[in-house]
Amino acid sequence: MVFISISAVLIASGVWAQKYQLAGTIIGLLSIILYLSPIVKAYRVAGTLKREFNRAFNLPEVDDRSPFSLGKMFIPTRGYSL
Repeated sequence: MVFISISAVLIASGVWAQKYQLAGTIIGLLSIILYLSPIVKAYRVAGTLKREFNRAFNLPEVDDRSPFSLGKMFIPTRGYSL
């Protein structure tokens, strides 16, 4: 999320620097897509991960919470229990 914010700020600052505005905007947007791709992939995989894991190891369905959520990315892990 830090790199996404930095890229967004640099893209926004390209409004004032006119020399390489188009190239900088394209590179910035590509970098944001690149930084977001692991988050999107983790979100997609997390939807079926617990069910497939339980089925593979013949475990009972305990709960239906997703192992990954976008909200958990912003919660500090110290002192946080699942």
